[in-house]
Amino acid sequence: MSEEKKAIIERMARKFTEIQSSDAKGYAVMCMTAYESGKESGIMEERQRWEQRQDAVATA
Repeated sequence: MSEEKKAIIERMARKFTEIQSSDAKGYAVMCMTAYESGKESGIMEERQRWEQRQDAVATA
C-alpha cells in the first residue's frame, strides 16, 4: 500500500475516533457499509455484463 493511501486511512481513522456521539458513529458506520455494498454490487453487475458479452461472442 502506498504511503499516500496509508496517510489517508490514518486520517480517516483519526477523524472517526474523534467523533463523540455514538449516534453519529453509528451513522458513519452505516454510510461506510452502504458505500461498500454499493461498490460490491457494481462490481458484480459489471462482471455479469462482461460474462454476457463473452457468451454472445462465443455463440456468434
